[in-house]
Amino acid sequence: MRENFENKYFDKLVVNPNKHEHSEKNLHESIIENVENIGGKHITDFEVAKTAKEIEIINFVLDEADKILSSYGREKHISIPLENIHILVDGGSEKYTTGNLKTGGHSTMQRSVIIDRVKSDLEFSIILFHELIHLKSYSAIQVLDNGKIEAYRSGISVRSRDGERKYLKNIEEGIVGLLTEKFYNTLIEKGAFYINREDIANNKIEISRKEEIATLNKIVDDIYGKHREQFKDRDQVLNLFINAQVNGELIKLLKLIKSTYKIDSLKAKNN
Repeated sequence: MRENFENKYFDKLVVNPNKHEHSEKNLHESIIENVENIGGKHITDFEVAKTAKEIEIINFVLDEADKILSSYGREKHISIPLENIHILVDGGSEKYTTGNLKTGGHSTMQRSVIIDRVKSDLEFSIILFHELIHLKSYSAIQVLDNGKIEAYRSGISVRSRDGERKYLKNIEEGIVGLLTEKFYNTLIEKGAFYINREDIANNKIEISRKEEIATLNKIVDDIYGKHREQFKDRDQVLNLFINAQVNGELIKLLKLIKSTYKIDSLKAKNN
């Protein structure tokens, strides 16, 4: 299995050379085509042109996402083209995805984001940051036996090599939720140029994924409680999860999860 692929949009490519004859060059070109041409394609009937202020906010959030990830050791800054961030009419995300998404979402393979033109600049930036952290965290793609190229790793979450199962997706959402809370606090502390104080006072904006964060915290507590002798404090355990999300370092954490819950496989703990 070969895993040596340089690409500004992903960290790694996983392909079985015994199953496929794809050259690195052809795979690279196919992936770039998917990101830049398909991911950046205008969404007819739903997409609206970005205003100058929206572009300024987008660039600010892109920069802050890289800074926060760098604070956890992320060295590679995944490129997300401006054209791949699609602003849709109010309610457009839900209509475009036929009810699967509410105000925003992302495509792992296309490195793209959709986000509604919501009423508050603060809410807009929080939704955007959340989706960008998914895309800018550690990522790997794989070539399946049928030749299809799809996601293999998205942060801490893992898809099986046959593409049929995904593990730790809820944990990924919990970690991204925590990082989004950090971003929100950073915005307040910095007094970001676009924040209206009335938005903070009057709008009840959903900053994080509360259920997923609760699940994450429960697992962190369980690991710390059963392996207390290995850690200085609880934050060291939490940082293992963040490191797995941001930098892909998963092996030590998986061993702890399996040991804590006395399981042999993620199939028994696939949230």
